[in-house]
Amino acid sequence: MIKKLNYKIRNATLADLSSIVTFVDYWLRNGAKSKGVVGGVNDYFIPRGRHHDYLTKYHVFLAIHRNEIIGWLVINQSKTLLHLLIAADCRGHYVGSSMIRFATPEVIRSKTDQSTGNPKKFYQKCGYKRIHVSKQGRNHNIQLFKRTKR
Repeated sequence: MIKKLNYKIRNATLADLSSIVTFVDYWLRNGAKSKGVVGGVNDYFIPRGRHHDYLTKYHVFLAIHRNEIIGWLVINQSKTLLHLLIAADCRGHYVGSSMIRFATPEVIRSKTDQSTGNPKKFYQKCGYKRIHVSKQGRNHNIQLFKRTKR
């Protein structure tokens, strides 16, 4: 049985920049994997400057549990979800789906070959349907999903 986490979702600010960089690097840039933490990967790096741009140009949301970031979501001005990352030990606790409900993206842009698998079923459970267009991205590994539930 999955225990419900007590967390809050809020808008991120520039004051959160260092904490966001640390969180994203830990889960995506070998921090967790190097320590043998399940769910850690070594396949994606987001420079600090890009995080700063996200905070100043887009909408960034954080899920916070016990004063720690457990979820990070970036949505651009056209309401397209660009990034969603949930701490591996918090996956399956409805953090991701809660963040999506909070941010209400119209479109989700997602890699199909993520280290944690293809998130297609997750986005469908959240009320999104895959848009049948050719896959995007340099490696043709990006799918688009459109919101179907209002």
